[in-house]
Order: sequence, then C-alpha cells, then structure tokens
Amino acid sequence: MSSKQNIIFDVDGVILDYMSSFLDYVNQKYDTTYTFNDANKYDFSTYLPSNVNAEKIYNEYLKTDYISNLKYFKNVKTAVNKLSEHYNIIIMTAISENVKKERLYNIRDINYSEIHFIRDKHLYLKKYNPVCVFEDAPFHIKDYIKVRKQFKLDTEIYVPARPWNINAIQNPDEVIFYTDETIMDIVENLNYG
Repeated sequence: MSSKQNIIFDVDGVILDYMSSFLDYVNQKYDTTYTFNDANKYDFSTYLPSNVNAEKIYNEYLKTDYISNLKYFKNVKTAVNKLSEHYNIIIMTAISENVKKERLYNIRDINYSEIHFIRDKHLYLKKYNPVCVFEDAPFHIKDYIKVRKQFKLDTEIYVPARPWNINAIQNPDEVIFYTDETIMDIVENLNYG
C-alpha cells in the first residue's frame, strides 16, 4: 500500500443503493409498494410478510439480477474517485463473498486500493487508522465509535442521512451526517481542507 492516508468506505447504503434494489425485489415478489423513503429500519425482515423466512428470501435475492444491477447514489462515484487521487480507498463490505463477482462488477467504476468482505468491519479501524469512515449501518457505526474511543483514534465517521439511520444513531454528536448533495463538500475539505 502507498504512503497515502486511508479512507474506509462501506458499499451498500453508502456507494450503492442496495435498499431500493431489495425493496424492488420484495415489491415484485409480494405485490407491495415499498419505496426508499419507507425504509426506516435497517432490518430487511421489516419489509417482508411475517409468515416468510427472511434469511431464505434474502438469499434468494442475492441470486437475482437485482444484486448485479445496483445503482450508485448521486455524486458518490465522483466523490470516491476524487478522494482516491489523495487517499487509499479501502472498501469494507459486509455482503457475503458468495456474491463477490457481482460486488466487484457493481463497483467496477470505483478507484479503490483494497476490498474486504467482512462482517466485523470495525476490527480494521485500528489497523488502517483512516482519516475517516463512510458508513450507513447503525450497528457498524456504533462499533466504529467504540473502537475509535478505545484506541483514541482521530477518525471522523461520516454517515449518509438515510431513512434507516437518521434516528437510529445513539450518539449523533459523534458522527457527521451528510447528504448525496453535500458529499462533494466533504471531498473538498478532505482534499484541500
């Protein structure tokens, strides 16, 4: 790895609109009408009929074309690639390695230094000591905050304001929320700040 500093990016919910894809699949399968803005909980089983096995449906979803055709959030591809000019971009994704081929295809237009398929992303925080982390999942954010305090790291935690996390972060003063419209301001501050 180069002498550049590191930035960690999550993929689903940060770079790619995984939630809309999953909800489209659910809507098609169960004749429901969920939209991105309805996704006020990170738990996917929330959007399924109560009589179905959520893990089974999720695994079925991972075998569909929906997973191969995820869309980028507005401005994020440009932001990540611009940051890659000055930083090592470390991708941390909790998605199963069973869909590694699809994940690599999804982010083929992103300039990154490394990618890790790992559930416990926070374990890498001390190793990489990143300038910042971009993460949307409330439980990962909580873990990052804990590790940051434990090892007295200066890592900023940037959180895209999504329906499922905007009210779920236990310590909102310990993170920096942004929108797809304001991410380029973050890039400007990080690159030239």
